[in-house]
Amino acid sequence: MQEIFDPLWSVNRLADTIHRGQSQFREVLRAKFSVGMFPGATKAQRNDIKIAFANDLKLRSHGIMKCLFAKYNGDRQQISKCLPRIVKSVVNCYSGNCSDTCRWSITLCNGGIKTSWWYKSINLSSHGLQNGSLKPNKTDKLLIESLLEMKLSQTALNQMQFFSNTNKWSPSIGQFLHTYQRIRIFSQCLRPCICSSLESQ
Repeated sequence: MQEIFDPLWSVNRLADTIHRGQSQFREVLRAKFSVGMFPGATKAQRNDIKIAFANDLKLRSHGIMKCLFAKYNGDRQQISKCLPRIVKSVVNCYSGNCSDTCRWSITLCNGGIKTSWWYKSINLSSHGLQNGSLKPNKTDKLLIESLLEMKLSQTALNQMQFFSNTNKWSPSIGQFLHTYQRIRIFSQCLRPCICSSLESQ
């Protein structure tokens, strides 16, 4: 009898890329890095750089995943093979060793002077940060690795398998509602709105 009422399908919870990035940003801000990780004479200056680093890590993770999806046409099996090496390379890049590994993997950094991520990143360059400005110790590196894996790991890849977000259609829906007239009685209903617009054609 129980088998009759059991569902015929399984439900998997998928992650939104934008929300995952926001969570990643918040986790970086909450992370307990070493005192010498960020440069700055005062705590306020170091916190300001930490916010810039949080933004940078979020945007870089998204950019890397976007490039991987484009390169491998969304093939998760191919993408998953690259992720561990990419995470290690990004950690090395933030540690000041970007020229060693960045140019051989998709890290958005080519290891040169004007082709490095340090030069291209708005968040880092706007605060005067250059290659070697951050001083992560071993614990900091492990922490950066775990923060990157919030978006660059097999688990994250399975949860973001379509690499989409819930905000995707909101501009088009908003434009539709502002363009076509509404029926006053059913102003919140989409169906009367559509019918009204069709009748007026």
